[in-house]
Amino acid sequence: MFGRAKSPTTAFLVIVSLITSFRFGWADSWGPPPKEHWSNDRQFVLFVSEVTWGQSKLVLEERGQNGFRSRWIAFHPTPVQAFIPDDGRYVVLRDRWGQVGYGKVLTFFGPDGRVLASYTLEQLLPFDEILEVPITASSRWWGSNALFFFRQGQKQFAFVTERGTIGVFELATGRRLPLSSALKMAVRQEALQITRKEVRHPNPFCRARAALLLGTLGDRSDIPALKALLHDPTSSCRVIMSYWRQPQKRYEVQLAAGKALARLLGAEAVPLLDAKLPGANRYMTLEWIELLKKTGAAYRLKSLQSVGFGLVTVRVRVGNGVRRGLVGSGVGLPAKD
Repeated sequence: MFGRAKSPTTAFLVIVSLITSFRFGWADSWGPPPKEHWSNDRQFVLFVSEVTWGQSKLVLEERGQNGFRSRWIAFHPTPVQAFIPDDGRYVVLRDRWGQVGYGKVLTFFGPDGRVLASYTLEQLLPFDEILEVPITASSRWWGSNALFFFRQGQKQFAFVTERGTIGVFELATGRRLPLSSALKMAVRQEALQITRKEVRHPNPFCRARAALLLGTLGDRSDIPALKALLHDPTSSCRVIMSYWRQPQKRYEVQLAAGKALARLLGAEAVPLLDAKLPGANRYMTLEWIELLKKTGAAYRLKSLQSVGFGLVTVRVRVGNGVRRGLVGSGVGLPAKD
């Protein structure tokens, strides 16, 4: 169902001052794109071969008894992800490699390789949500924590964003379907079932995404699972600041669970988040304090220097094979647990 971007990229370093703001900005760099995107049953594969930077030759092939045979060939901007149903009749491409969130962010291909429909981000998300999408030097990361999946016997394609925006499309035409109350409820329930399974995924970034979506889609029955994730022991990277002598671990899953609990519980989440402060490293202390402030707790830092503010150099590993520099937080190094 999913086409994952696996290729490593070089890191991008940037130096900024933290003193003026807690808000994070990002820089990024890109390596070569993934060359293969498979259907869930591994019977179909979309081969991607770059012709020029950002433009690729796409070849959809089907596995047979005597090897693969070509279904169609097309030329298109290099995708970040490709989604192929098990019958291989349609292909959905997400975003352009190196420019996520700009231009056509969803493109639907028919059985002959022709484009049925395509959409810009402005056509998919409300304006206020676009304003909150994390922005880097190259991209608007609207799909980083979104869920994409096939439904209705793989005749429809749907997405749910971290903010809860839902899009449903007919694969045969690429047309976006009107979102009735019944359809919206059905998609939410299907997405919730997928998300509840993903909280046990071995990949910590998948667990983090699942936690965030539970905060959007879930209810109080999901609170025990989120409380457990609040103590997830896997660190996602290590952070270095100029004021700190030792690298500080960042716990992505814990932070995602904290944000989800804050959404579900509001001020009731404060004791759970407050309990994370004792024993937290300097970096995580800053993160928990920021989340507590957003949740409504009256937290203030008495001295910026007491928690180590200063000039920082940043390099953080993010999913899909992309490393992005986090302006204003530290240097992300591969964590060793």
